[in-house]
Amino acid sequence: MQCREAQHAISREMDGDLNWRERILLRLHLRYCWCCKRLADQFKVMRRILHGMEEKHDFGEAGKLSSDSRKKLSDALKKAAEEEDSK
Repeated sequence: MQCREAQHAISREMDGDLNWRERILLRLHLRYCWCCKRLADQFKVMRRILHGMEEKHDFGEAGKLSSDSRKKLSDALKKAAEEEDSK
């Protein structure tokens, strides 16, 4: 797995979108690539911070996205990342 693939896989892993083969390849890559490992660690920290904000603040229904909106946002982010990589 190349770094670019690993970077996408890190994001997809957080969403639970990796199959067993991709998870193994990502784990192997993260063992020898400190740069991608650092990125994965930063993503984990961001996720913990965001989850902590949700727990501390009640945003009510206005602060929650529907599952359809979350899917659309996720798809848009993935598409933007793919377009950026193709440049």
